[in-house]
Amino acid sequence: MSVKSWYMPSHMYEKSNQTPGRWSSHTESLFHLLDQTFKDGKASITRGPLTRKAWDNQARSSLDIRKARMRLESTAVVLFNNTRH
Repeated sequence: MSVKSWYMPSHMYEKSNQTPGRWSSHTESLFHLLDQTFKDGKASITRGPLTRKAWDNQARSSLDIRKARMRLESTAVVLFNNTRH
């Protein structure tokens, strides 16, 4: 038996590279599409709910992407701290 979900578990989402650290227009559109699908069954999506293992596979990213994201985050912190003074 396995439990499937339309949404990535929150602890996986927070650690994945699918989150920019804030709610985005892309995230909003994905959730809106799922919401419409659940309400009227008319919206077209190409996948069904996924298992935890399938979500885990989608949450992973390449080392290059993780490194780039860490550099972006550290640069943003420096810029934010410099503009606050």
